[in-house]
Amino acid sequence: MRVPLAEQEYDALTDFEFNTGALASSSLLTNLNDKIYASVPYKFMQYVYTYQTVNGKRVKVLLDNLVTRRAEEGELWVFGIYRVNGAVIGQLHYVP
Repeated sequence: MRVPLAEQEYDALTDFEFNTGALASSSLLTNLNDKIYASVPYKFMQYVYTYQTVNGKRVKVLLDNLVTRRAEEGELWVFGIYRVNGAVIGQLHYVP
């Protein structure tokens, strides 16, 4: 990563990386290094699927809990809102 981050941005990326391990090889990191900060919450939402075998075929499956988690990471990135189990536990008041 070659760009400065606000505290909540760093925290959102840390959570994302801890849960996916995908940051280093992602287009999210490419966009971030190109300073396209606004794309990050949308890029989080690309990581809401898993694959399962159904009738011998590999099928892409949307997981609701990952949708929630990625949305919360996006909310943290943009608004500095911290949640645990859906409950707000704090908010940073970042002024750019």
